[in-house]
Parts: sequence; C-alpha cells; structure tokens
Amino acid sequence: MLQNESALFTQVRDEHRDVFDEHERITAGDREIATIVSEIQDFQFLPDENSDEIYDVVGAAYEVYIGTHLKGDRGQYFTHRLVVGLLVRLVDPNEHDVILDPAMGSGGFLIWAMRHIARRIVTSNRTQPAKRAAIASVYGHLFGVDKSPKLLKVARTNMILASDGHSGLVHGDSLEPFSEFAPHFQARVGRGKPTVILTNPPFGATTEHKITPERDPELLAQYEVAHVWRSRRGVLSPSGDLITEGVPPEYLFVERCIKWVAPGGKVGIVVPRGLLDNDKAFALRTLINRECRILAVVNCHDDTFKPHTDAKAALLVLERRAAGAGPAGNGSYRTFMAISQGIGHNGVGEAVYKTDARGDVVLVDGSPVLEQDTEEIFAAWDALSRGEASSSDYYFQINNTDLTENLNLNPVRYLPRYAESRRRVLELGEKTGWSVEHLGEIAAVFNGPRFKRPYAAKGVTEGDGVVRYFTGNAVTQTRGENVKYLDLGRAKPAQKRMIDKLYLDRGMLLITDSGTVGRVIYATEYHQGAVGTNNLIRVVIENDALRGYVYQFLSSRLGQDQLKANIYGAIVDHIEPDDVRRVLIPVPSDTADIERIGLPVIRSIELQEQAQAQLNDSETALLGSFERDADEVTPRDAPVVEEP
Repeated sequence: MLQNESALFTQVRDEHRDVFDEHERITAGDREIATIVSEIQDFQFLPDENSDEIYDVVGAAYEVYIGTHLKGDRGQYFTHRLVVGLLVRLVDPNEHDVILDPAMGSGGFLIWAMRHIARRIVTSNRTQPAKRAAIASVYGHLFGVDKSPKLLKVARTNMILASDGHSGLVHGDSLEPFSEFAPHFQARVGRGKPTVILTNPPFGATTEHKITPERDPELLAQYEVAHVWRSRRGVLSPSGDLITEGVPPEYLFVERCIKWVAPGGKVGIVVPRGLLDNDKAFALRTLINRECRILAVVNCHDDTFKPHTDAKAALLVLERRAAGAGPAGNGSYRTFMAISQGIGHNGVGEAVYKTDARGDVVLVDGSPVLEQDTEEIFAAWDALSRGEASSSDYYFQINNTDLTENLNLNPVRYLPRYAESRRRVLELGEKTGWSVEHLGEIAAVFNGPRFKRPYAAKGVTEGDGVVRYFTGNAVTQTRGENVKYLDLGRAKPAQKRMIDKLYLDRGMLLITDSGTVGRVIYATEYHQGAVGTNNLIRVVIENDALRGYVYQFLSSRLGQDQLKANIYGAIVDHIEPDDVRRVLIPVPSDTADIERIGLPVIRSIELQEQAQAQLNDSETALLGSFERDADEVTPRDAPVVEEP
C-alpha cells in the first residue's frame, strides 16, 4: 500500500475512534488507491468558508455508490440539496436551537443547518474570537439518528469533512420508544428537548413497507395515527383499535417528530405528497392541525427524486403549539403555500438550464444557471411574511380557516387561479337569470370498477366476443392507433359483470381521472359500444343542449381550473368522481341561452362524425382500388419463374 495514504488513514482512524474501528484498515491495493486519488484530486471536499455554495460531497457519493444497496427497498432516497437548503431556510434555525434529524441518512440536513447558522454568526458584529466560540458551540447542538450502522459512519465522516458536530450522531430506530435511547442522549435531546427537527424520513406506503399489528403491535401502540379514529360528539379521536392493514412509516415519523420537538419548536419534514390530501391520512392531518400551526406547505417539483423514484414529495414546516392549548389555541394565522416549477434536472437526471427569450442558455459569471425556483420560493416566503406581494401565483398564503373540511393541505387545492375561477362562477350565480349547480345535481357522474382485463390474443381484433377497449389515451384518437381489444370469451363471470358497467355510449362526456387529468372528450358514434377504462369518469346528461353547454364549460378555463383544483397523488395525479360531482356549473335560467351555447356543440360533433364517415369511405375506396388492381393483373404481367 502507498505509505502516505496508509499513514494518513491510520492517523484519521485513531483521531476518530467513534467513527472507525481500531482495527479498520484500507483493503484496496496501491493501484486502486492511485486510480481513485487521480480521479478525485481536482475536487474540493472541504467547504469554502467564503462561498455561499454548500455541496454535500459525501452525500452525493452516497446517492451514486453507497445508496444502491442501502436504500430503495427501504424507501430511502438522497434528498436533493436544493430542497434541503430551502427547508433549512424556511425553518431558519439559530445558534441557540437544539437541532435533530431522526432519519439523518448522510447528514445533509445537519450540515446545511450548521452552515446556515455559521453564516449568520460570521456576518454578525462580534469579535473574531467570539465568532469562533459561537460556531464551536453549535457543534454541540447537532444530533442525528439512523437505523443503518453504515449510514451512521457515512454521516459522521460527512460532518467531520464539513467542519464537525459528529459526536451527537447515534445508531438507533427513531420510531422505537424514547426510553430505548441511551440516558446521555435522552438528557441532551430527549422528548421535548429539540427545538428544531429537520428530516426526510423513509417513505413506504406499499403493503410490504407498512408496519402492521402482526409484525410490531407494541411499536404501533405508541402512535395515535396507528389507531382507528372515530368521531365522538363531533370530535375525531383515536380509539383503542389498531389499524389492521398497517401504517406507512412516514405517518409514524410525522407524529414522532411532533411529539419529540419542544413546545414552540419547529419541524421541517419532507413527506409524500399524498399525505397532504388522501383520505387515509385524514387522521394524521387532524393530529397535525390539533398539535401545530402549519407554517408552510411546498409541493416539490415532480422530478425532484427522479430518476431514482417517481415519488412526489412536499415540504411541511410546522410549529408545535404551546402545552395545554387546544386547537383554538392556534388562533387565526397565515400558511405559506408554494408549487415548485423546476428543480434543475429532468426526469432522467439531466441538468436543465434557464434560457432567455432567444432560447440561449443564461450564464452568470460564465456558468449556466439551473432552471429551478427554490430561491424564488424562499424570496416569496420572505416577502409575504413582510406583507409584500409574491412574485408568482404559484407562491401564496392562505388563512388556516380556509382549510377544507377534510383538512386538505395540497397547495394545488388553494391555488389563487383555481380559487378565482370558483369565485367567478359563484359571483355569476348571484346575478339575476343565473344559478349555480354542482355537476352531480344535473348529471350522473361515475367511473366504474377496476378489474383484470381479459385481453384478446395478440393480433386478434375481431371475432365473436371481441370488443374494442379504449384507454385514456386511445379515447382521444380518431383513428384508434392505441385501441386495445378484450375477449369476452376469456372473461370470468365477475369480469363480465364489471365490463357491462364500462361500455361507452354516444353522448357521454368522458373526463380523464389519471395521469393527464381533466381532459374532456365527447363520446361519438366511433366510441359507441366499446368498453372504456375505469380511468374515464362518465358524465351522462340526457338533454342535448345542456350536455353541449356543460361540455363547453368543462373545457373552458373556469371548468378546467375546478377539475384540476382537486388533483391528488404521490406518484400519479388523480381526481375522483366526487371531485367532478362538486364542480360548480353556472346555469342560465333561460333555456334559450343554454341552447345558444350548447346546440352548436352538438352540431359540431355531428359534423365531426360526418367528416369521419367521409374519411372512412375514402379509405375504403382507396383499399378497394388496390385490391381491384391486383385482381386485374394478367398472366403476362406476372413474374416469370423458370423451372430449374
């Protein structure tokens, strides 16, 4: 082994026995070490005290190399450093805070918090010795926990490289009872002691990731959100029964963080976006609203965790209420909300840069600028907190009293543009000659059951029992490029009963409820008698003029905004039939006005059908000409094949 590298490692190992075992050594050979050194020697591992740029080198290595066998199946993913930086700035820890990350991974949140505080100290008016002493004291306020011994070593190494603060990092399971931690750890950062928690816990909503009563009933018994919640005298609260199907670990982490942080302390946490609005997380949202002020909710850009996972995430910033105060003790307050428009890379991990009006990449000091808006989000947070205007409709505030009945926390639900559309519809309903109806009051709205589709054999497109099957994509196509086929002969009785509920009829309005949500399609003669996916919400209105009117409204911005205001989903966007039923439709009292808007739509659909019929006739004639010409080929025109 190269002598210098061996001696250096031995020195580092002996200086940091809490990181390395006393017998630990480098097992790579001289050639491998020389290759590694030659590749990384041009990179800066230690932070630049004079720069505002912070880059977690060990964290990046964790994502690329270490992470492939430590994460993934356990729901662990490297947190994008732009997201880490934004969350730290929103929480804004100071030098007096006791800071904890109960799922620390490579220690990125602690490093950013340490650097955030150090910057404040460096720019203060203190003497240099006082600044150094203050920064050194911060190291003793940093604490982290992780289940993986390997990640503990990675995090400690990362902290040492960043400056220090590694002594507060321990191995453990943050979901276990507080009493499981060592007494000295409890004394310093036990329940109610940390004033700031910053974390990105593992996500695990799938069946295999859920923690179930069969597997760990004692662990679940600690948590309110692991119990079935029931309403008593109008108040929702946990019962004594555990949820039999289990609970995603991130639900437990959110509750644990709330119960762990000191009263008046702040929690900054990365959560799956579905937690903000899905029905299964309603109890958790109730607990959050009961225990905390919700200071900020930020939807991360959809590409944030790609290409490693398609999971959609959000940032929550919570402030635990004072001890003894009920929900009313939160009072009226404002919640900041944002929907990120870019994270600096695309879905396959390639960098995306800002461009100017001519399409040229924007350069600052000769370097391209990433297409990301974390700086703009923080600037909007800062401006709105001072009573100034936001730079974008995507960054805004709502009053906590504006939360919906199911405590929907998804910023999309409150986007000013969407709220403005509902307001305009409601105002129209106040005028003479208009009323406002929920779509479900003037139409039947439904989608149909899910089932395993009995597809026809490859290449089979016709025959007894073979029917066309339209996906959400195929239903928009006039030539049926992506139409699939079902074979009713392969279907079991239960499948046939489900298929019977999914046939399409001419005149249905079809709304896509998954993926690209909210597309409105008018079912024509072409769709008649085919089977449509259950991801198409059917809207059935008998009256032609009213059907055309509703189609036109749902296709308009006022209709589209309402449809998209209820989007939810951690990975794929969805809306539900109930959301569509609640769409507000402004309806003129005079049927002549409905006919003036709706009947031209019906005529245009009829013209489309006639045009399609003409195209079909033309195609038939063309193919018929080919076949006729082939039949008229004379023997003299045929190719001559000589006998051998």
